Amino acid sequence: MVRLLICLLVVSCESSGLDDLVEKDIGHDPDDTDSNIIDTDQPIDTGDDDDDDNNKPTADAGPDQTVPKGSVVDLDGSASTDPDGDDLSYNWILLYRPANSSAIMINDTDVDPQFQADVIGSFIAQLTVNDGDNSSTDTIEIVSEMPNDQPVANAGTNRTVTLGNTVQLDGTSSFDPNNDPLTYQWTFVSKPGSSLAVLVGDTSPSPVFTADALGTFVVELTVDDGKSSSYPDSIDITSEEEDDGCFECSFARHELRRRLSRGELASGIGLLWLPLGLLVWCRRSRRLL
Repeated sequence: MVRLLICLLVVSCESSGLDDLVEKDIGHDPDDTDSNIIDTDQPIDTGDDDDDDNNKPTADAGPDQTVPKGSVVDLDGSASTDPDGDDLSYNWILLYRPANSSAIMINDTDVDPQFQADVIGSFIAQLTVNDGDNSSTDTIEIVSEMPNDQPVANAGTNRTVTLGNTVQLDGTSSFDPNNDPLTYQWTFVSKPGSSLAVLVGDTSPSPVFTADALGTFVVELTVDDGKSSSYPDSIDITSEEEDDGCFECSFARHELRRRLSRGELASGIGLLWLPLGLLVWCRRSRRLL
């Protein structure tokens, strides 16, 4: 019986203490129902301080290139831009190179680095630019080929033609050591003063012209393989009157032209009597025989 009374007394005391704790509510008024509610309309500070106004730069590694094997390749990233005007840093790498290449990028943090295309094949260079916050990249391809050899022009051989004839030239003996296709360009270096001759098909391997005046036509040929031009090659085309089989007449015509071209007018006029003199001499010789 005594134990029962003691238990009832302990339970009564504990209930009274618990009610006091509930009413005190540990530091705040239980009637204030809004004091612990989070205001969702206010921005939440996450601790991040990123600059959302910065714009990405644009990397520009320049155009693709084709270069001879062994040459030094100049790269140029100066066309890269930043919309905010921020200073840019540069970083170049060889993203890909032929298997047997040992090429390395020189001054890879400069705007304009270099490397040597040491073997034939394709090199891929990548540029990354950074404005301090954001980056962008661009790539270009550099193709290394065998060095080009200069083509050789062959305009043919000198020749003599009859006045008034059509002359066909022939440049088909021209060649390119790399077997590249050739283009042709023919021109008159000089022609007789009275000539009005023009080259027909002056960009073909075999143009033509008319030898419309007595004298020498000097014609020049240049060929091009698309990478370099040849040294010019020239030929002389000499136009003469038709040979009538008369040695004396041919000799007289030749001598007359020579003297007149040297300004020996009186001597040239006197030469006009040469055929008549030769004829008289021939007849007298026959009589003596």
